Amino acid sequence: MANEIKYFMNKKQELKYKKGHHYLKKKKLQVTTVENGIILPAHICEDKLWASGGVIDERGKFIKESATSYLFGEKYNYNEDKVKTIDEEVVFFGPFVRHWGHFICDQINRLWYIMKNPTKYKIAYCGWEWNMNPCNLDSNFLELLELLGCKKTQFINIQQPTRFKKIIIPEQAFSGGNYYTKEFIQFRNKIVKNALSRKIDAPKKIYFSRKNFGQTKERGEDKIEKAFKNNGYKIILPEQLSVAEQITYFNKSQKIAMCSGSISHNLMFSRTPNLEAIIINKFNIPNDYQMMIDEIASANISYIDAYFRLFNVLFGLGPFLLIINRYFKQYFKQNNLVIKKITSPTIREIVWYFKKYHEIYSNPDNKKLLKSQNESVSLNS
Repeated sequence: MANEIKYFMNKKQELKYKKGHHYLKKKKLQVTTVENGIILPAHICEDKLWASGGVIDERGKFIKESATSYLFGEKYNYNEDKVKTIDEEVVFFGPFVRHWGHFICDQINRLWYIMKNPTKYKIAYCGWEWNMNPCNLDSNFLELLELLGCKKTQFINIQQPTRFKKIIIPEQAFSGGNYYTKEFIQFRNKIVKNALSRKIDAPKKIYFSRKNFGQTKERGEDKIEKAFKNNGYKIILPEQLSVAEQITYFNKSQKIAMCSGSISHNLMFSRTPNLEAIIINKFNIPNDYQMMIDEIASANISYIDAYFRLFNVLFGLGPFLLIINRYFKQYFKQNNLVIKKITSPTIREIVWYFKKYHEIYSNPDNKKLLKSQNESVSLNS
């Protein structure tokens, strides 16, 4: 669990974070096996945020254990004459979507089952690139699994309904906002151990920048980045690092600063009590995934609310407008860092904010998702 968490935000907002609870689930994880079952590939679905698909048994019944919360998993009509047959046992990985934060939280969480013998089984996944184009496990996503001890040749990308001799469905060891288990910690520890064995050096102070990713839905990070750079932080683009380098930095560096999101989720790989992690909040809703990860991490964590807000917005869509405000200045002052001034949003940035908000939420689907998020936050506040 995080050694210490400090909050640089108003008291009402701080209370939302402190309402978090202990997420460790103390129970033995279950494993479901399906003889002669079929894995259905990902398919566009209104009821799930990502897709329908998953495992059905030989009678056509959907196996609910193959679902991934509200994100993935539901039976749909398919052509039984087009079912492919592979006479093998496989472990069901679940969906694979190209999003690092979701990958480490919602997609790798069944592989605790193979931890003691990573190359024993074939592993079947439903690769999906949001618009149903094939999506293969590769690049950093594959590297993380190789750090567990897996081989590229083990993975089977399900792109048509496929029947297997036996499908093994391990229970999820991490469920965002709900629980994590000792199996997930053991799984994490093995990946970290293998990454650190590569003896990679790490800068002492890092600011992880989103400059290559955030420009379509974010503004203002350049001011945040400059403030840290002026105080000796090395500016690094995480997407230019290998997974082993990222994990090493989260264990060997002294101070790491970053905006909330996928990169801050990498704190789950931090096992050093000496790391000081600074998370810059982009908007006003606490991320329950991150609160769980904070409990898993060994770092000291500081949250800074550094945003301009007029409207409620969606987690993944924004828009987000970052500023250097009194909370940001308070953190710098307490930590003997130099900062010149508070920066209000410019007229150009505010115009961008209004235009971007209209562009995003004139889409009826996004408007519906925002309403759902607002209702959920209201129920839990």
